[in-house]
Amino acid sequence: MPDWEIRAGEPDLAIHIMREVARWCIEAGLPMWTLDELTREALLRHPPGEDDFRVARVRDEPAAAMILQWKDPTFWPEAREGESGFIHKLCIRRPFAGTGLAARMVDAAVAECKARKAAFLRLDTDNGRPKLCGLYEAMGFVKVGRLPVNGRDYALYERRIADHPR
Repeated sequence: MPDWEIRAGEPDLAIHIMREVARWCIEAGLPMWTLDELTREALLRHPPGEDDFRVARVRDEPAAAMILQWKDPTFWPEAREGESGFIHKLCIRRPFAGTGLAARMVDAAVAECKARKAAFLRLDTDNGRPKLCGLYEAMGFVKVGRLPVNGRDYALYERRIADHPR
């Protein structure tokens, strides 16, 4: 078995990791999400579905989570069906921070986009977090816009995967 793997499904474990990371962010004075936003009921009310949750394990220990969905009517309503994958709530547990796991998660999402012949991988993040924006830019994402949603200012990023969308 390789030293790390990513599995689809497991929404309860993914949500547990997301809540752990959210708590750390709140305690560090860098809130990303409220704990109320990170419940099974809240997250499954819209896309995603249960199979859109991803959990990364390092030597079989849960290390990171994200949602990879195939439509995003909130942030990307103009995106055509099948044109993009959308990353949400990419979270790395503190013991695994700085290990390159975020880039591995993004690479896994890129591979899924290629398999589905999606032209883009897209995400949104807090526009007021320059370090986080810089991390995504270092991974090949380009800021293509901003969007206010529920009183927050989001930066919209995309990474081109293929030359020809569906």
